[in-house]
Amino acid sequence: MCEGTIPNQIQGLVSAEPAEKIIINQKDFYATINRLSLFSDDFSRIEMTLDKNELTVTSNDLAAGNQADEKLDVQNNDNVEFYIGINHTFLKRVLVNISTDNLEASHKNSLLYIRPEGNSNVLWMTSLLATSSPNA
Repeated sequence: MCEGTIPNQIQGLVSAEPAEKIIINQKDFYATINRLSLFSDDFSRIEMTLDKNELTVTSNDLAAGNQADEKLDVQNNDNVEFYIGINHTFLKRVLVNISTDNLEASHKNSLLYIRPEGNSNVLWMTSLLATSSPNA
């Protein structure tokens, strides 16, 4: 976590944050990720697909024969669509630190950007395992 002046190496990543965002309820999102993490593989991977105003979160452990998915309603005013794979452990570490009701999320160049809704002073970035979208 960086506080204060952002180092030059990271400033380029921060300025690359896309303007197109989705808004999602923090508690519902965290609860979904937490539940589905029980069904993930050894790589702690979960997958998320955004289509219109619905985010589908999926977790698989093919070796154990486990699979689970849940759907969440999101606010998607920019008509963003994507498929991403992410390590649920890293994502939960971010989500547990957000105290606002909603969060803003976007992704670009294999990074997921998350902010508390309406707070431009706080930004979390985490690396993705997989991505597919017009912004990838």
